[in-house]
Amino acid sequence: LHRVENYNQHVVFWTMTDPEFVISEIKKTGFLEKTNFPLTEKDLTIVQQQKQGGFPLKPFVKIVVIVVWNALFLYDFIPFFLGNNEKPPFGTGVCTALGLLFTTALLTLISGDFRKLILKEGRTLEDIKKSAIFILLISGIMFTAFLTFALS
Repeated sequence: LHRVENYNQHVVFWTMTDPEFVISEIKKTGFLEKTNFPLTEKDLTIVQQQKQGGFPLKPFVKIVVIVVWNALFLYDFIPFFLGNNEKPPFGTGVCTALGLLFTTALLTLISGDFRKLILKEGRTLEDIKKSAIFILLISGIMFTAFLTFALS
């Protein structure tokens, strides 16, 4: 039993331990007893976020990132596959794509205004902080490696 209207009413908890233990832990959280209580403000916030979808970025941001990312990679890869370029396809486009990814992750972490621009209503830095740090680290390493490769 749960309160989210558009979710399947049948919830299954798989476990390798004693099922009675799992049920007792679920009861300790109040999950079974709270289904008939009025919604709290926290419940309403959770329901609102669930209606928005799980991914915290605004839809236009996802589209722009995918289009720009692919266009920058194609800038390097198309000439390579057409035989117009003797060097491997890791040049300006790849480095620019990684640099933009790094910059976007950095701005997400340090700029509240930038977060307002890219995050859905009601989402905060805490929703994406770990992912942004991971992207910052990986894109920074890859940018450095590809830039070094492209300049050699």
